[in-house]
Amino acid sequence: MENSAVHRAHDPERLYLGLRAAVRFIIWTLNNFYCIPVHFCWLLVLQPLKLFSPDTYWLIESILFRWLLSMVALWSYSAGYHVVELGDDVWDLLHERTLVLFNHQSTSDVPLIMAAFNSRQGLSSNIMWIMDHVFKLTNFGVVSWTHGDFFIHGGKDHRDASLLELGHHLNQFYIPRNRKWLVLFPEGGFLRNRKPGSQRYALKNNLPVLHNVALP
Repeated sequence: MENSAVHRAHDPERLYLGLRAAVRFIIWTLNNFYCIPVHFCWLLVLQPLKLFSPDTYWLIESILFRWLLSMVALWSYSAGYHVVELGDDVWDLLHERTLVLFNHQSTSDVPLIMAAFNSRQGLSSNIMWIMDHVFKLTNFGVVSWTHGDFFIHGGKDHRDASLLELGHHLNQFYIPRNRKWLVLFPEGGFLRNRKPGSQRYALKNNLPVLHNVALP
């Protein structure tokens, strides 16, 4: 037993994987420390342009935003994961107003989605995320706020007010900036936690009972 444990501890492949994971974590941490502040520095410098030529400002902002998406996509690429698309080509809808729903299986969904989005030229300027308001307090939440994404308050107590706020946000940001894709996790959390409640709601309201995604 002890010899087996010692052998595993000195296994070259395990040492390599551990070292690689440590390097990836360090790179990820450094990226967060310098990329996001630099992003905001550029946005601050470009504020006069926002007043005189809003279209040019938002074009540059979308490029900077895509570069940050590349940083998140790196988490998947550096781990050896690549996105393979099957089925209908959703990118035909790139310039159409489209509601995009992702079933949220785990935290790893986010870098995989970013990797798929980052591969498409022009998508970052067409997209608006809808996410829970708690994410507004995170580093990427602040970036999303400057990008014009919407932060929603979940729960029955906030439902009516959130719908009014969403309508206002669409009129103030989504439509004037000519965004096309609205992106959200309909579960508002991990699918495994939301699916039973979604199915009960579907049965109660005579709606389709979904197994791979929750009702919005």
